[in-house]
Amino acid sequence: MISSVARKKSVVKNICAIAGLCAVLCSFPMCANSAEGAMDAVDFATLTDEEKNDIVTGLFQRQEFDRPQNRAICRELLQTQGRFSFANGALFTEAAIDLVEKQAWFEYDALIAEIYKFPSDPRLYKRAFLYLRTRAAKSVPVDFIGAWDTIEDSCVDKTKVDEKTLEKACQRISGDTDKEMVLVYALSAAASGGTLEPTDRCQWIAIDILKALDRRLVVSRLKSFQPHPDTARSISQVLDRIRDSLSVTQ
Repeated sequence: MISSVARKKSVVKNICAIAGLCAVLCSFPMCANSAEGAMDAVDFATLTDEEKNDIVTGLFQRQEFDRPQNRAICRELLQTQGRFSFANGALFTEAAIDLVEKQAWFEYDALIAEIYKFPSDPRLYKRAFLYLRTRAAKSVPVDFIGAWDTIEDSCVDKTKVDEKTLEKACQRISGDTDKEMVLVYALSAAASGGTLEPTDRCQWIAIDILKALDRRLVVSRLKSFQPHPDTARSISQVLDRIRDSLSVTQ
C-alpha cells in the first residue's frame, strides 16, 4: 500500500508539473481571438499587411470579429480604414464601426469623425455619418428613410412603385432642410454602383437629387474622398462621372 506521505509527495509533484506547464504556455504570444490584452501583446500595428489581413479575415470567417477582445484590431481598422485588407477594407472597417457602437467605445469617436471627413469608400462615408448622428442624438427621420427605401424599391425588377409614388419620395428627400443628410444619402447612392451606366436607375435618381444641392458643397465632398490604392481606380472613376454629370469643373 502507498503511504499517506508518498501520496502527498505525488500530489505536490503533479501540482508543480502543472504550474510549470502553465508558465510555459503563458510565455507564448496569445492569438487574436483570446483575451483583450492579447492583440496588444503582439502589437497588431507592427504586423505586415498580409498578417493583419489573414487575422481579420479569419475572425470574419469564424464569425468572431464582433467581440470585445478584438479592440486593438478595431482601432487599427478605424485608423487605416482597412487599408491592409485590400478590397475588403471598407467591409471590415464598417464592421469595426458597428463594434464600437456595440461596445460603447466612445473614445474612438474622433477616428470615426476622421473617416467621415476623408472617407476611402462611399459606404464608409454613410456609415460614419450615421454613427456620428446617433452620437449627437440627431437620428435620421423615419419618413426620410422610408422615402429613400421607396427610391431603392423603384429600382428593382418588376417594381410595384409607380412614378407618382417615386416622385413624391424624391420630393421628400430633396425638400429636406438638412442638406448634409441629403448629400450623404444621395452621394453614397450615386457612387455605390461603381459603374454609373445609363441603366443604373438609382444612381441617376441620386444624381438628380445632387443637382438640386449647392454644387460647391457637392464638389468639395467629392474631392474629400481618399480611396485606397486597391480600389482607387474604380471609385475615382465613378466619382469623376458624378462630377461630370453635374457639369462641374474641378
